[in-house]
Amino acid sequence: MSLFLLVLFPLSFLLAILAFFTGKTMAYILTLGSYACFALFLLLSLHDINLRMMTQDISGIQDIYPSIESICIPAFLALNVVAGFRVFKTAKK
Repeated sequence: MSLFLLVLFPLSFLLAILAFFTGKTMAYILTLGSYACFALFLLLSLHDINLRMMTQDISGIQDIYPSIESICIPAFLALNVVAGFRVFKTAKK
C-alpha cells in the first residue's frame, strides 16, 4: 500500500491536471471519480476501525486492510487507466 500512496496516487494527479487542461471532460470526471471511490472506501474502513476500537474488538482490525487493498486500489487504478486511455486516445487525433 505504501507504493500506491507514494507513487501511483500522486501520479494520477498529473492525469487529472492533464485531462483538465486538454479539455478532456470525460477523463477529468473519471479521474475525479476514482478519487471519490478511494476516499469513500478509506472513510468507511476508518469508520469501521474506529467502531472496533470503541468496542475494544481489535481482533478484527487486521481483516480490514486486505479489503482496502483488494477493493479500493484496483477500482482507483481501473478508473485512472480508463481516463488515461481517454486522454491519450483523443490526443492522437
